[in-house]
Amino acid sequence: MVSDAWVEREQLMKYSSPFALEPDFQFCLQEGRFAFTAEERNRLDTVWREHAREKPLNYNGALFTVLEKSEGGLQAAFRQGCGHFRVVETEYAHYLATRQELMVGQRACHSLAASVLPLTQDGCLIFGRMATMKTDSGEIKFIGGSSERADFVEGCYVPERTARRELLEELGPLLGSAGELAGFAWMARPLHLASLTALLVWRIPWTAAAVLSQYDRQKADWRRAGGDIELEELLVLRAAEADFACFVNMHRGRLAPFLRDLLTLHQAELLRVCGRGE
Repeated sequence: MVSDAWVEREQLMKYSSPFALEPDFQFCLQEGRFAFTAEERNRLDTVWREHAREKPLNYNGALFTVLEKSEGGLQAAFRQGCGHFRVVETEYAHYLATRQELMVGQRACHSLAASVLPLTQDGCLIFGRMATMKTDSGEIKFIGGSSERADFVEGCYVPERTARRELLEELGPLLGSAGELAGFAWMARPLHLASLTALLVWRIPWTAAAVLSQYDRQKADWRRAGGDIELEELLVLRAAEADFACFVNMHRGRLAPFLRDLLTLHQAELLRVCGRGE
């Protein structure tokens, strides 16, 4: 008899994300914004209205989309570990429409993002649970976010700039400025590579217990000052293969799909990335 766990893994593998360890990718920004026809504009506006009804805290802000020279170009780049792509500014509704397969032809929207994997002195990875008043409240996610124009240096995307900004915003000045880049990979979300995420292992020179303690103090400071808190709490996962399944089972209903995909399908690759930080 086939187990439920096996069936679930097969379903996940059907939409498995490509993974590339320390590849040679270049993403170069071109001037201007993505141009839409009147029909596409109406479609995007409809998508956004429907999305905003469900998640009113979201904002239809700018993001940067990767343009393929030919169909399948990104898949080929992940297999080869190298590739050069153009990037153009667009909007979040474009990304949502792409995920819903509502854009046609080469109107793909592969948004650029960076996810940080803080690796503590005692070999633990740190994730965050979204605060109550945030979109996706209670969901467990990477520390990180989408690229911004300031993350491009001389026209080329530098994921470390996204990582440093997000660390400061989500963890505060002390934790956010600690550590250094120790390992690097690229991963693509399912559904037509809708999001390209740089996974950056960030070596933190503290134990996991010290990180949690410092973050509690940072949250208290933010609350006293009436500041915005994005992460309600930090969660710890020991970077050892035996602990992955336990973590996924414990938090299954709250894990962001991309994080669940990484921990379930790419354990070996993740451990290799973390190994670069030893």
